[in-house]
Amino acid sequence: MAERLCEEMQKKKGDLVGYQYALSEVYYSEKTDILIETTGIFLGELIHIGEHIDKYTYIILDEVHEIDLNIDLVLLLVKLLIKINPKVKLILMSVVVSSMEYSNYFSESSIKELDENEFCIHRANGKKLK
Repeated sequence: MAERLCEEMQKKKGDLVGYQYALSEVYYSEKTDILIETTGIFLGELIHIGEHIDKYTYIILDEVHEIDLNIDLVLLLVKLLIKINPKVKLILMSVVVSSMEYSNYFSESSIKELDENEFCIHRANGKKLK
């Protein structure tokens, strides 16, 4: 996914877009604004967030319907993070789960369910993708 974003944005991997999918597979820098991580890596960051509470502006969680212990803990910690730092925007993606199932859990958040036909995606160069 990181490589695709870099390609679409015509940026070098590790600069604007980085990734980490294991403790030894790390590819990002101080310039990185978008970091793609596995749930386990992100969970570890959330547990040790401490003074870096304002580190995140947007959190995108994909495949939230694939419930396991890691995603359950991530959802709990993200809910607490949003209470402490309400500027954080959370995007949950699932092809299976209804947004109403999460609206009860994230009750203070405004939830908008998007239909795939509701928006267009544009490349960084302005060309329409969809």
